[in-house]
Amino acid sequence: MRRNRFLDSSLRPVAFGILLAASASGGWRTPPGYPSLRPASQQAFLQQVNLPELWLSLEGCDPSPVAGACGRIPSLLVGADEPVDPSLTYAVFIRMDQREVECAGPPCVVTLEETGADGVEVEFWALSVADKRGRTFTARVRVLSTADPTEGGSVAWYVQVLSPQWRGDPVDACAVAWDTFPPPGPSPHWLATPDDDAELATHVVYHYLAARLITAGAVDVGECPDGGLLEGGVPSACGAEEAQAMVYEWQNQFDQAVGTSARRSTIPAWVIKGVIAEESQFWAATVVEPGEYGLGHLTEQGADNTLLWNKQFYDAFCPKVLGETYCGKGYAHQSDYRRALLRGSLIADVDADCPDCELGVDTARAEEGVSILSATLGAYCLQTGRMVSNVTREAPGRDSSYEDMWKLTLASYASGPGCVAEALKAAWRQTGAVNWVSVSGEFSEACAGARNYVDHVAR
Repeated sequence: MRRNRFLDSSLRPVAFGILLAASASGGWRTPPGYPSLRPASQQAFLQQVNLPELWLSLEGCDPSPVAGACGRIPSLLVGADEPVDPSLTYAVFIRMDQREVECAGPPCVVTLEETGADGVEVEFWALSVADKRGRTFTARVRVLSTADPTEGGSVAWYVQVLSPQWRGDPVDACAVAWDTFPPPGPSPHWLATPDDDAELATHVVYHYLAARLITAGAVDVGECPDGGLLEGGVPSACGAEEAQAMVYEWQNQFDQAVGTSARRSTIPAWVIKGVIAEESQFWAATVVEPGEYGLGHLTEQGADNTLLWNKQFYDAFCPKVLGETYCGKGYAHQSDYRRALLRGSLIADVDADCPDCELGVDTARAEEGVSILSATLGAYCLQTGRMVSNVTREAPGRDSSYEDMWKLTLASYASGPGCVAEALKAAWRQTGAVNWVSVSGEFSEACAGARNYVDHVAR
């Protein structure tokens, strides 16, 4: 992560900057057949109504030989958590693609139909008989057919749902925030999270990691006439060969932490591991660039972005540093002193430098920092979505694919949001497109390194 790229104030979060909360809003439309809503002066009161939290899942997704698909088109089910007042009587409404369904209560089910590639918008809400309405939740649903090669031409169905209220199989939180569907079926390898952490194992020859292990004395290079290192600290052929087994072992020791963080945050595991490989080659001690800490080389700007854009993370982290009293206001509204204290505390949590530890690295601290890296990537994906929206004036997913959005996010993490913001504006002016090819072609010379960075993570 580079430290010399600016954080433009125009990129700071407003409505878009709350992780997984952008799709829920307070709606006040009156469904047909119900009394009109109360005057605007009473809306603040109505928002406090103890109507239940609604959620989405699928009903009737029969197994299919096609991975990730249903054997027939399922139905969309709206369920509800228990209301605070068990005597509360309320109806549930679903509006989808010019259809509206009213149910006496949850569960409420609506039949799905095949959609186009962009899917359809869904709104759903609860309304009590006392004319009190809860939040209006939104979702985007896509239903696509695919051939089932094992069943002689029969059809299987990919069903994807983007909503913070979704309680089915996990969906990348960034896809929800961007309002863009991942490709149907199994994810591209670099955007996947395997069920078994052992599948994250890699066997890559990392010369920087080999040099660090040799320098730290973890590799016996007594048989190498050059001591295993050439001038400039680069491993010699003999040193690289002697270090190979340790390099393989070292790069895979954090796989369980990567998998666990990926499942908790829904950030793809291979993205997390790919970023670590590019940033530090799994050597968490600070060596090359002072001011870059941990496996993901967190910088002060990176810490600032994490706390500013990932509100969910900030809400959990801030009380540990400042106490509950000072954390009610957002990070952007804290004093300069308190923001600096929060950034410093976050960096300290990933700083694995440890002169008294074996090899000079606190591997336990490095492992704990993986979850912070996933939170930081989540923050950058939100900021990147805002940058795209600032240029196109639409939701990010309207003009950029899921894979392109991740590539733009990685470029921002690698070279700074300023690089991506300027390239986005230039690409939009020149081509009217904000895909990876058009935007990366507009990177300045100072930002051009992001292309190789992204190519390596996405390979």
